[in-house]
Amino acid sequence: MKVVNLDLTKMPGSILVKPNIRLVGKYIGKGSSILKTASVFNFKASQSISRIDIRAVLYDQSSFDFDGILRIEKGAIETDTYLSVKCLLIGKESKAKVVPSLEILESSVKAGHGATIGYLDPVELFYLESKGLSRDKAQSLLLNAFLKL
Repeated sequence: MKVVNLDLTKMPGSILVKPNIRLVGKYIGKGSSILKTASVFNFKASQSISRIDIRAVLYDQSSFDFDGILRIEKGAIETDTYLSVKCLLIGKESKAKVVPSLEILESSVKAGHGATIGYLDPVELFYLESKGLSRDKAQSLLLNAFLKL
């Protein structure tokens, strides 16, 4: 499956998703940065397999607002797609809003979506610190793992 990186800061309103592709987007918000984006991912080809993975890490007072619609057009039979959006809130005042949606106009397809918004796991941080890593190093390690797609 071919991987294509998305620039989340310049997302078009509509994206035609080609068969056998993985779209990957990452956003790191710092300071008071705000990213608000909405896109429709259109599927027109039949027997298309695709994955869309979005990750956001939000520091300080930054915010991330993402609306993503998977639209499977009539005739795109046997499409298999999934939209995953995951956000980590690092700053005490950071915030995220994610609204994934499906618009399916064909009957024989497989489509789904999922979204999570959360914090670094304190148990994981504690474990890494108990192994001798500093808090900053432990946090950095977990963030790198989160962003690795």
